[in-house]
Amino acid sequence: MNFEILGTLGVKGPTGTATIRAARQRIVLVMLLLEAGRVVPVDRLSTAIWDDAPPQTARGQIQICVSALRRALADVGLPDRLETCAPGYLIHAGPDEVDLLVFERLVAEGRQSAEEQRLDEAIGRYERALKLWRGDALAGVESRLVAAAGARLEEMRLRAVEEFMDLRLRQSGHQEMIAELADLVASNPLREHLRAQLMLALFRSGRQGEALACYRDGRQTLVDELGIEPSAELREVERAVLGGETDYELDPRAATQPADVTPADYRPARLLPPDIGDYTGNRPLLDRLQEIVTAEPDDGNAAPRIISVSGTGGVGKSALAIRVAHATKDFFPDGQLYARLNGNNTPLGAAQVLERFLRALGVPHVMIPGGIEERAETLRALLAGRRVLMVLDEVADEEQVRMLVPNSAPSVVILTSRRRLTALPAAHHVECPLLEPSDSVELLAQIAGPGRIYAEPTQALRLSSMCGHLPLALRAAGGRLLIRPHWTVARMAERFADTSRRLDELSHGEQSLRANIAPSYEWLSDPARRLFRLLGVLEARDFPEWICAPLLGSDDDAGAEALSELVTAQLLEVETPVGGRARFRMHGLIRIFAAERHDAEDRAEDGAEALRRALGAWLYVAEKAHRSEYGGDHTVLHSDAVRWKVDETLCEELLADPLEWFAVEKDALVAMVGQAADLGADDLCWDLAVTLVTIFEVRSEFVEWRATHDSALAAVRRSGNKYGEAAVLYSMGALAAAEYRLDDAARLSRAADELFVDQRVLYGRALVLRNLAFIDRAQGRHEEARRKYEQAREWFRFAGDVIGEAHVLSGLAQLAVIAHDRRAALGHLTEAIRLTEGRSRRMEAQLRYRLGEVALKGDDIGTALDCFHDVLEIVVEYGDRIGEAYARYGQGLAQTAAGDADRAVGTLRQAGKVAAESGDRMVSARIQLAWAEAEYAIGSRDMAARLAGAALQRFRQLGDQVWQARGLRLLGDTIADTATAMAAWREALTILGKVDSQDARDLAEELVRRLTSASLAFQVGEAS
Repeated sequence: MNFEILGTLGVKGPTGTATIRAARQRIVLVMLLLEAGRVVPVDRLSTAIWDDAPPQTARGQIQICVSALRRALADVGLPDRLETCAPGYLIHAGPDEVDLLVFERLVAEGRQSAEEQRLDEAIGRYERALKLWRGDALAGVESRLVAAAGARLEEMRLRAVEEFMDLRLRQSGHQEMIAELADLVASNPLREHLRAQLMLALFRSGRQGEALACYRDGRQTLVDELGIEPSAELREVERAVLGGETDYELDPRAATQPADVTPADYRPARLLPPDIGDYTGNRPLLDRLQEIVTAEPDDGNAAPRIISVSGTGGVGKSALAIRVAHATKDFFPDGQLYARLNGNNTPLGAAQVLERFLRALGVPHVMIPGGIEERAETLRALLAGRRVLMVLDEVADEEQVRMLVPNSAPSVVILTSRRRLTALPAAHHVECPLLEPSDSVELLAQIAGPGRIYAEPTQALRLSSMCGHLPLALRAAGGRLLIRPHWTVARMAERFADTSRRLDELSHGEQSLRANIAPSYEWLSDPARRLFRLLGVLEARDFPEWICAPLLGSDDDAGAEALSELVTAQLLEVETPVGGRARFRMHGLIRIFAAERHDAEDRAEDGAEALRRALGAWLYVAEKAHRSEYGGDHTVLHSDAVRWKVDETLCEELLADPLEWFAVEKDALVAMVGQAADLGADDLCWDLAVTLVTIFEVRSEFVEWRATHDSALAAVRRSGNKYGEAAVLYSMGALAAAEYRLDDAARLSRAADELFVDQRVLYGRALVLRNLAFIDRAQGRHEEARRKYEQAREWFRFAGDVIGEAHVLSGLAQLAVIAHDRRAALGHLTEAIRLTEGRSRRMEAQLRYRLGEVALKGDDIGTALDCFHDVLEIVVEYGDRIGEAYARYGQGLAQTAAGDADRAVGTLRQAGKVAAESGDRMVSARIQLAWAEAEYAIGSRDMAARLAGAALQRFRQLGDQVWQARGLRLLGDTIADTATAMAAWREALTILGKVDSQDARDLAEELVRRLTSASLAFQVGEAS
């Protein structure tokens, strides 16, 4: 034989033995051998490899597997065996080349010989067939579909064993069969025919007491495991043993022949478990399922209606199915069947469930065939045309239920499973969600009593949240409260707050969350288990698929396969952002379980190394995102931390929109900065933190900016990393400047500069000097600002940072505008645009905004409006809220200057809303003042006065003296009382006296003119 699957996979050719180690290649080959000579569709191969979550490249990867298999077979003298044949592939193998085919042929020949009473020949055929088995079928090939096929093959083997034993019993080989039968019964305690054979062998060997004990053990097992009494066959053997009927014979035909059941034999069964009295929540889903269950079948559709309810362990799938079944049972007068298939642990075989259903429907045991296919045929014949509701709870996979499902309407089947049973044709697929917070509290109240729960509503919500709104956890918590009437809800919540003991607390009677999660974990392959454990210690609450490879230290395909297993097992939740890639999240209680398994099974250093790899991967992509946004490694500092290289093609796909990638990953990245600090990975920590400023700056994420940098600063100071400390202090100074905390910004920047000087990092000094120049300009020290800008520009040019140089040129242009040197301003901006052309759209927006300012100063209103319009388009596309506020602010100023103050009021009102959302206090204050000017221009003096007064207060808080003076100037304009107005203008002059800048001098001259004019008018009024 060339191909062996009745045990571990084996391939032997004329020139040697093929070694096929790759997991996917083994799955593909096994799937083809199971259907030797028949086409296996690519979709089925894909399902076998990846369950219901194949990657987009699945078809291509299967082609690669087939090509590798062709080479492996050809190398051992088996060429041209694999053929591409739409819609998939087939393997050419003769009936004597596959051990499974040989086994099936020998068993068929043995049956034929037995029917013709050639018993010795029949026994020989069965012996040869059973010797082909070298262990568990398909051993070592990890796949749900392959495992299901293995279960079917095991059923075939056991059926052959039973038939073989029947023949040997007929040949009077009782004594030598006892040990063999005892082992078989111990391995298969629910197979009643094997037990009957053992009882008869013991009885015929003179061991009557042991035969009766065997019966009693079997009865107890059946009652405990299935809730049923022994079959008529076992009871008949017991009666024969008790009666001493040594000539009693088993009926061998019962194991092979289908039942000849007539409709008159039918007896409606009522097998539903009790309804869930305290069922809570999911009302819309409950109503929807009841509608599906009770809908009349389509005239042209003869198939039964199948509803598949999936969800994570403990989410309430079984309760939902049972509630729906009870609510609709009157629609099914021909019976309601229920079976718990135990798919989360050791799955119950279809043969056992079929026997139970047939018995419940009135089929005498002697008429229940032994073969699974014959039992399925009998059940379908009985249910044909009847209204029966079947609930199959805790399904392992589609293969487990294929033999159980009726083949015609109007029957309805409800399935529950932790897996998405997507291979079932035309099924209605429903995901059972977590409870809403209010429903979680209601469930607690139903269990522990409404008086206790509603007396502490805040603590009840807190407890529900710590239970993850998972019904099983809530029931355990409620049960513990119920048996502790002296405990408050707050006390229970405090105990739950300790995550190290939360799963211990969530154990009450048979309700144990840890025991509920464990089977799903145990079913996983080793790589998937390891990934699960590592995700338990990953502090990012959601993550992308590609991060699994660095966590495992594997290639992308291996990471994706392990992740798919976790998704299929409902150990991860899948979230797909609109227009984006899927992201994955682990429920909080499952995360605690995963962390427990990590602590128990993994070394702490292995977990830390995995987290460093993941951090290195995130940093690698974040750096590329920054480069895409700025056209290179501009205006940013980096460490020598080890990166995990992410596939370049994948990076291109991820970073089609760099800022959008940052926005999607932001929460995960912020969490990982904190975890890097806890790990002591200081370089990874500070580097990731400062790289994140790319998104923090654009989206005004000042809280996250501060939090990440606080963590990073603590990390670098603990490790004595002076370069990292300088980089973080510089970035914190930039944050303070963005928030217009200018004194803090100056202090932090100077501290960073001292460290950069010590480290001899000229580029770092250039970044700091740019910040200090901005602070000087904002505080009116324009000449000092100019000198710093010029020095920073020289250092940026030396470093080759064109974006940094452009920033400096933009600052110099602002100084030129203040000095009324429009030509110089345009020169600086033109040079900056030349340097950055095609590199950074965001930088383009900033420079065009400055051009708008210059045009506005030169009374070129049309050009200014065009510039601000272009800026608005760019920043809205980017989601840059601060940029949008400034663009609308510029538009409002230009509209007021053009005499369209009514339109300006609307524009500035919108700008104010955007600025408030962005958190930029300076632009908010400027917009408020510009709005006041527009209101004043249309004659709304009272509104203008209120807005100007509010803006003035903001400028005082910000410490900007020139803008305070501007606010006082407008406030004076709005005041009707000349003396009060003059007081405001004098206060403005006093403030400007402290500022040495052209801007301040120009404003002071204007105020002097106002005061002079007002003083004359006041004197004339006094004289008259």
